[in-house]
Amino acid sequence: MLGSEWRDGVGAYLSLGLTEDTVRVRINGQLVGPVNQINPVVDVGPYLREGSNEIEVEVASSLLNRLLGMQDERILSGGFLGLDAPDPASYGLLGPVTLQPYAEQAL
Repeated sequence: MLGSEWRDGVGAYLSLGLTEDTVRVRINGQLVGPVNQINPVVDVGPYLREGSNEIEVEVASSLLNRLLGMQDERILSGGFLGLDAPDPASYGLLGPVTLQPYAEQAL
């Protein structure tokens, strides 16, 4: 919850830490981006508002992971496409995820 001191010139950087695959960030329903996969830090200050804020981070997965996640007992009992099911690929937010506030001042 951001207090009444939240005003122009006050913001925050959202650092996603180590991520596997592509990432999309939304703040209060607004798409923030793009997110650099090598250095996943975004300035979310312009999207934050006084009071409650919703931060949503969406991480893509491979099609294989999606298919493995959709399997149910009927599919598992018959194997994966007639083969043993492979392990899911690594993906997601591996962190640490931080929100670092900043303030701008004219010199």
